[in-house]
Amino acid sequence: STSLYLMTGSMMALCLALLTFVLVNRTSPVAASLLGNVRSIATVAISSMVFEGVVKREGGGSGGNGMFGYGMTLAGGILYALAALQRDGSSSK
Repeated sequence: STSLYLMTGSMMALCLALLTFVLVNRTSPVAASLLGNVRSIATVAISSMVFEGVVKREGGGSGGNGMFGYGMTLAGGILYALAALQRDGSSSK
């Protein structure tokens, strides 16, 4: 049973790595970064539904501080990726 979980997780990680390689090869690293941010949002949303919305604060308990910090981190990453995309697009002209 445990080995089945390990093999399944390993195969999923391998598939993700291969898909990321193909994505970067066909588009750009910035597009892969943006999709990584979307994947992170989906992971947190699905985890919150499965584990009944438990996003912990630093001091324990559940509340909005953890989600606020995660949202700020994602917003910064997305803004950075968009700025890099705009910079790369303007330098190729």
